[in-house]
Amino acid sequence: MKKYSLIESDRSNEQQKLYQIKALKTFTTSNDTKVKEGDLGGFISGEHNLSHEGNCWVANSAEVWDQACVSENAYLGGFSSLSDQVQLYGNAQIIRGEISGNVKIYDNAKVSVKGSIEDEVEIFGNAAVGGKETWIRGSVKIFDNAQIGGNSFGCIRISDNVQIYGNAKIEATCDINGNVEIQ
Repeated sequence: MKKYSLIESDRSNEQQKLYQIKALKTFTTSNDTKVKEGDLGGFISGEHNLSHEGNCWVANSAEVWDQACVSENAYLGGFSSLSDQVQLYGNAQIIRGEISGNVKIYDNAKVSVKGSIEDEVEIFGNAAVGGKETWIRGSVKIFDNAQIGGNSFGCIRISDNVQIYGNAKIEATCDINGNVEIQ
């Protein structure tokens, strides 16, 4: 059984037409948002962007296009966009952020950034990534219980071949790049 239908919209992105989604059944998302039958969600370029399986959802004005995919029980919130080959799955949640490239966000990871995450980044486990000005790119892995950003008002830039894991916390203005491991 399908979980949502596509509704024509005037919205487009990257030269792709986007359709708004409409819930065909009632369910609860991984962040405890109750989606009711008939609720309108975000915008996708096709059914390949949002699985009909599980309790995954694209909310509000969030957008998914290209070959990006939201599946399992993942949640994509309001001020977010996924493009290229991005995969959001498991119980992962993105509340805010521009995510592109071959990024994978999964398990119980949470992301809420005013900035971007791109290239070959992986965020998983119980990792949390946030911040007002956060840019993550390159071959970066953030996992376990690592926390990036917190309530930081500074600029956080992470790039190249960085791994941040364990119980690591990065909360201040910083520029981390090169071949770095932080635990």
